[in-house]
Amino acid sequence: MAVVIGDYSFSGPFSHPEDVEETQGIYVVLAEDLGDEESEPTAELEIVEVGFANNLRRELIDHEDQDQWSVQYEGRLFAAVMYADEHPNVSVKNVFADIQPGMFAQPALILDPEEEDEEDEDDEDYEDSVVCQLSILSMAVEKVAV
Repeated sequence: MAVVIGDYSFSGPFSHPEDVEETQGIYVVLAEDLGDEESEPTAELEIVEVGFANNLRRELIDHEDQDQWSVQYEGRLFAAVMYADEHPNVSVKNVFADIQPGMFAQPALILDPEEEDEEDEDDEDYEDSVVCQLSILSMAVEKVAV
């Protein structure tokens, strides 16, 4: 999965800090948007906090504002991360300038390339079976017409 915020793609959303690697990078704390009492929860996630850490997992577990987040936001909290070693050309300063608390993020499913290959094979099998069915159907129509 991925979370797209502006022009940036983050890994996540993670509901448990233990799922985040112990490495350097940018983190975004997100809160589930519950909407009002009469509406269903939406897929949008509100940005609560943006930061940089040398150890992302440790920062999320020990963050000084963690208790405030739980009180301020009624929905579940998530984290999205951008690992520094996976995005060496991304400027932390630019991310901080572009992403601010109060903005909204949209989780997006990113398929594994191997999964995409399997889907492509399934599509080809489907197309082959359709062609086969159409040719059988056209032969049957020709026989009836004769």
